[in-house]
Amino acid sequence: MPEPRDAIAHVSNATLAARAGWKLKQIRERLNLTLRSVEGSSLEIADAEHNSEFVVSVARLNQIENDGSLPSFFKLYSLAVVYQMSLEDVLALYGIDLGRMDQHRVKMPMTRT
Repeated sequence: MPEPRDAIAHVSNATLAARAGWKLKQIRERLNLTLRSVEGSSLEIADAEHNSEFVVSVARLNQIENDGSLPSFFKLYSLAVVYQMSLEDVLALYGIDLGRMDQHRVKMPMTRT
């Protein structure tokens, strides 16, 4: 019997991350933002939130854009703010459709204890 994962046709996480990074780079360039300006803006967010996880360093952004590195949720938040996008739109770049959450919930009703 095949494993459930085998039956799922999917794009690899590496491919999704690489494609998303490339799109994020295009958005940054279209907004005429430099790597340093994104880092600076993310530093302001991190300072306001008192959490260094929000910082997107130049090196990290370069990895996200060019190496298909997956950013943390905090960094995705910062990029959404800096790029003036909704978090939903940024997550969609990575193949996450928040609109499908209710569909999944209906299929997985919680048992009551």
